[in-house]
Amino acid sequence: MELRILPNPSQKFAIIGAFYYRKLDPPIVQSIPAMFKLENTTPINGFANQKLRISILLARKDSETLTLYLTSVKSARNVKRCYIKVGSTEINSKHILKLSGFGKFVFFHESLNTIQLRSLISLKIIKEISILTIQEALSNTNQGSTFSKSSLDVDYISSRDEFILCWGQTISTVDRNEKVTLIYDGESQATKERFHTISFNELANSVLVIGVLSYVLITYDNKAESWHTRKLTHPAISRSCRYLNWEPTQQLMFVLQTGVRNKENVLILSYREENKDFKLKASILSVVMSSANYSAHTKKLIYVIEDTLNDKRKVMELNISNCLENTDDNNESEEELVVIGNYLTDVPERSSRNVQFSYFFNNILVGRPILHNS
Repeated sequence: MELRILPNPSQKFAIIGAFYYRKLDPPIVQSIPAMFKLENTTPINGFANQKLRISILLARKDSETLTLYLTSVKSARNVKRCYIKVGSTEINSKHILKLSGFGKFVFFHESLNTIQLRSLISLKIIKEISILTIQEALSNTNQGSTFSKSSLDVDYISSRDEFILCWGQTISTVDRNEKVTLIYDGESQATKERFHTISFNELANSVLVIGVLSYVLITYDNKAESWHTRKLTHPAISRSCRYLNWEPTQQLMFVLQTGVRNKENVLILSYREENKDFKLKASILSVVMSSANYSAHTKKLIYVIEDTLNDKRKVMELNISNCLENTDDNNESEEELVVIGNYLTDVPERSSRNVQFSYFFNNILVGRPILHNS
């Protein structure tokens, strides 16, 4: 993605792509230049490893080829690349790219018949499992169910050396020998739920599975040698809501609730109380659509609000620990606590209407345009 580099950073220019703040008050921003040569490829997805200061970028090379780039942020160059032949690189094709544990990442593309675990350094395949084997095993236990590749999501549990995936109404694990173990079957539940996202958190040793109206939290009991599942719901979670992130160290979930006039509310939900549903801890109201983001390493929510009086947009941050330290989980009242974050800086005047912010590496505030509601 080509970005214009400005010799004299200013707030008064049209921002084409990603940018960072050289100074917050008064705000001075600088475009992030196209430091990495992408060989005329189109970026699709990517992630950064904060500790190693490297990133993985998935890009479309042509109609049948994808490219994986390993880039060094410190030296601002591509370190390695890997070409992957796929049947089709259509923009709507399902793809998965997730950092999993130390030095590994999960890769999947809808046109492939395997789920791959690759090395973060060499980009080479460490192991792969057959989609067809998983489909056959799940179909045997779920007669009449169809398992489309487009509805699959997967992560990898390094401590157990196995993949964990959600597919339709099922959650299952697949070990190195491709043995499929069903650990949750939504078909047997009173309320049917189709899952679309799964995420393993290594620090909490927990798995979160996300549906439309409910979430499932999964942990492994080493003594009993079995999986423990906990279904979580709340009346505020509806089809107009979408998952943002979670903070397992504080047992919190962040959900976005669609509002009016291109706004949404951030719901902060707690699951600290055992054997109970979510409890609404706090809400942030009237956040600019798609601007909310959670920075796990700083434990802060970053979002944008509109200051209509002064005709500008403000970047705000909320320290999760500080805002919730005086709330009581044992309080049965569901009276909504509305919280307001601290002002950080202003959004550049001529940037995209929808911008999302995050802290990158040395806590540098970075903004990137959101082309559509995610």
